[in-house]
Amino acid sequence: MLCPMSTSQGLTLQVLAGPTPGPFRVEGDGPAVLGRSGASDIVLMDDGVSRRHATIVRRRETWYLVDEASRAGTFLNGVRLPKSFPAPLGSGDLLRVGPWAMRVVIGQAAPTRSARTLDDSSSRTQRIERLASAQRASLSDRRLKLLGDCIGRLSDATDEGAAAQIALELVLQGSGYSRGAVLRRVEGSHAAAVEVVAMLRTPGADPGEMTYSRTLIEQAAAGEPVLLTEDAEIVDRGQSIAEMGVHSAICVPISVNGPVTGYMYLDARGRENQVRSDAAGFCEAVATALGLAVSAMKRAELERRQRELHVELEAAREVQTLVMPELTGTMGPARYAIQSRPGSFVAGDLFDMLALPGGRVAMCIGDVAGHGVGSAMLMATAQAFLNAELRRLDSVQGPARAVAALNQFLTSRPLAGRFLSLWVGVLAPDGELRYTDAGHGHWLLVQREGSLRRPILQMTDGGIPIGIDPGAEYGEGITRLSRREEIVLYSDGIVEQRGPAGVFGVDRLLAEIIAGQDVEEDVRLVMSALEAFAGTPTWDDDATIAAVEYLGEG
Repeated sequence: MLCPMSTSQGLTLQVLAGPTPGPFRVEGDGPAVLGRSGASDIVLMDDGVSRRHATIVRRRETWYLVDEASRAGTFLNGVRLPKSFPAPLGSGDLLRVGPWAMRVVIGQAAPTRSARTLDDSSSRTQRIERLASAQRASLSDRRLKLLGDCIGRLSDATDEGAAAQIALELVLQGSGYSRGAVLRRVEGSHAAAVEVVAMLRTPGADPGEMTYSRTLIEQAAAGEPVLLTEDAEIVDRGQSIAEMGVHSAICVPISVNGPVTGYMYLDARGRENQVRSDAAGFCEAVATALGLAVSAMKRAELERRQRELHVELEAAREVQTLVMPELTGTMGPARYAIQSRPGSFVAGDLFDMLALPGGRVAMCIGDVAGHGVGSAMLMATAQAFLNAELRRLDSVQGPARAVAALNQFLTSRPLAGRFLSLWVGVLAPDGELRYTDAGHGHWLLVQREGSLRRPILQMTDGGIPIGIDPGAEYGEGITRLSRREEIVLYSDGIVEQRGPAGVFGVDRLLAEIIAGQDVEEDVRLVMSALEAFAGTPTWDDDATIAAVEYLGEG
């Protein structure tokens, strides 16, 4: 699989809930398989996870998640992903696989305000209690109006931070607490590790640093609001937030698409005594509205990304289909067959056959680094330019001249880090094959010994890929074919395709070629074996194989 030159950052999955902790890191560009199988890159050992559940992979600057036809489904931002279609990932996305809930972090996490929590588990000055439903059910008319305003304003928020600020403004008005924060769960040294999304104080509130009860947060992680109140009869204060003068606080969990992803934390200290006795129900209602608003934002963002990707991939596949030759045919002294199947991302495989003057025939196979419309357009441009250059060759010129001209053409243009591996051959009526291998390397000759076929891998070094160095030089190799011998050309998507048993590899390719009897059967057997080996309709990369048989003179 060709990868364009990139400085992209890695991906981390922070575990918010699940049987085993994280974080899980995806190295390089992946692909990384999530599944129950011990061979998975990220092993999630639970019956709710399929053996090969989903795959994370990076193409150019974007990370993608692909559901591998899992039994229970893969959920991103609360949306069940369609099987085998890539979904672009963004930092902060929420991924659910079986009982695991994970937050996606791409590169370094964006700078946030740290939230200082205090271990107050030994405090004897305060009482922490979970609130029963009846204690938080009633809302006054005024607070119902505030809640309605909150829901309306949240629908206009453009991001999570803005939504959190709106929710805090209204919850402080309706609850009587003096300061509040929306906290996001993160992985850390303890279960109450959090970071600040937004923070707000009412006018006249104590300006001291806002700190958070670790005990309160840990108990709220179970999914129910938790209230802290001061017990005046106990005088041994210990090391706790009581030393900060906090006499009451509430921590309400915020759920986004199921798991608890954060908290709304409110407190009052010193002489701040406006907290309403029935504030809990209002706080929970606002936290619920905030969670729903953030869920809707994340779903809408995912749907937008998927629409854009779908349009791009469809356009790229249309370009790729238009420039491919007929799947089988006879041209000059050669008969050929080709099969090509796009991967999830349409990386830009290239194949062409064309007749040249003097009864010769040219053939080429290539692979453009990258994916999508940009790579497909580069592939089509390179194919058209190469076609024209090959037709200009005289009867004694080989393909190296055309390959060098293509390299000069492409290196004079901004390719955004893309480049092209390429193999080009020119077959003469007498069986002479002249070829140039520009960083492709995937080809073999099939010789015949009576009824037996003997595939021989060809190791050539004709130069670096196209589009990197304007001064690159490209050489030629020469060999001679006997009647009914074949040239087999293939892309790296064939031998590098992954499956439960590892990678397809060269040995499996050779075994299928040996079993074939003609060019049509060769490509059919290889693609059928590849599909069975992959065990999934989602392929890592474009997979192209072509077989060209020399028919002999006359």
